[in-house]
Amino acid sequence: MGDRRGELQDVELVEVDAAELGAPAPARGADGVPPVPRRARDPRRRRRALAAVGLVVAAVVASSAVTTARENARLARLADLPGFLTPINGPMTVRWRADGSTFGGMSAFDGTLLGASFGEGGAAEVVALDPRTGAERWRTEIRAAGVDDSWPGCSFPSEPGDLGDLGDLPGSALPAIVCVVVDESVPTGTIENGQSLVPVRAHLTVLDPTTGAVLDERPTYATAGVAPLGTDIVLTHIDDAGHLQAERLDPLGGQPRWTFRTPDPVSMDDFGYPQGWTTTAEGLVVVRAPAEIDPAVGTWRELAWVLSPDGEVLRSPEPTAAPQADWTEALAGGALIGEHLSTTTGAVATRIVEVTTGRTFTIDGYPVAAGPDDGSLPGLLLAMTENDRSLRAYDLATGEPAWTSSRSGGNDLTRSGSTSTPVALDGRLIQIESKALTAIDGRTGETVWSTPLERPPDSYGGNAATGQLATDGRLILLSEPDPDGGAALVAYAVADGRRLWAADLPGDLYLLPIGGALYGWSGSGVVALG
Repeated sequence: MGDRRGELQDVELVEVDAAELGAPAPARGADGVPPVPRRARDPRRRRRALAAVGLVVAAVVASSAVTTARENARLARLADLPGFLTPINGPMTVRWRADGSTFGGMSAFDGTLLGASFGEGGAAEVVALDPRTGAERWRTEIRAAGVDDSWPGCSFPSEPGDLGDLGDLPGSALPAIVCVVVDESVPTGTIENGQSLVPVRAHLTVLDPTTGAVLDERPTYATAGVAPLGTDIVLTHIDDAGHLQAERLDPLGGQPRWTFRTPDPVSMDDFGYPQGWTTTAEGLVVVRAPAEIDPAVGTWRELAWVLSPDGEVLRSPEPTAAPQADWTEALAGGALIGEHLSTTTGAVATRIVEVTTGRTFTIDGYPVAAGPDDGSLPGLLLAMTENDRSLRAYDLATGEPAWTSSRSGGNDLTRSGSTSTPVALDGRLIQIESKALTAIDGRTGETVWSTPLERPPDSYGGNAATGQLATDGRLILLSEPDPDGGAALVAYAVADGRRLWAADLPGDLYLLPIGGALYGWSGSGVVALG
């Protein structure tokens, strides 16, 4: 026999449990053959399997992390847009409350909640609150009690993202709170036909929004009204000749940046008081004055001049032969003007005017601005029809209808049709339609999902306030009434409309998203939710 030490031999290892050590030899089977020993586990194979599992887990975790990061970035982007809430985690509760009978006109600026306070005897103050706790940061009196009991008209500074295009003129270097405060009113009219109090003396108070310090206080026109335009204001009044005059001013004084004056005196109301006012929105200034009652439709017509932020007149009232508007508004970031028209049949239409070209087209019903709006549906104009309250979209390029929501319909706002302002989010429109919370594709009008509401806004005498929607981009929040006169804040998933949670509210509240936080308002109080 030769030497076999140099030859490689196959060796098979057999696993042996500790309990088998020292045990008797295994019994043989019926055929006399002992059982087959277990083959040893290959540690390399086990390591490979564990490594594969680890890679799969790591891939899932990494994918989940990427998805989470993208979603967090999306929610953060939305929170920077006007009207959207900061991300919400779980059911919300009342964090603090303020007396709603005295606190109104809420606005957020630089991490502070601002509002006007109206007390007994006509006392008027401007108040700043900590939005997290409701603690008072400062309070400044703008009129003492016993002077007059008219509500002050205040203009609060806007957050930078809410300003819009303010033209080429430089604005004030400092943002400010500007209030027109009436100091004396007198009755006008007759006892037989009724009387009205009209202001005869007023002053302008300018406050620092950070500290509440009085920056300026000066007399102003008794008929004055104020509207914000960036860090400037537009001050409107009736001059001695009865014309409506609007001026863009630095709140701290100086010469007007521009002045506009209506060609003719404005109309008087039933008490012989001249009427006129100015609104600012979407970077445009709309100077309004009532015209005579149109006998054909039995409603007031409005004379409106639309001005750019630089004071250029972009639109004047149509000639007398053309249909006059009931009222006029700025749309689509100031690119469009909507002029609402009533007809002899009672139908409502709106003449849409493109500011840059003067192109016009007419739509049924009246325009509806989505709120909040993430900008994912450019080129569409939303409208609500007057007869059945259907939501309809128009193609701005052609002026033609793009679609009409198939779920809308009915003649009663509280029974069917749309009962809320739509939310524009990720190419969808979410609103309350026909007692259901519904998401529709903003390009086609097709229903994506629809969730029947357990307690629609009109249930148990609930009012339209409970139909207001709020969102952080992941949840849709809705205040729903209950049989006992209270309400609940209910959250639905944006993705599929699932009802996620509900939290009790102290009454039937109108939801107010301000500065990324959610507040609820009713006649009895203002509450902060979080």
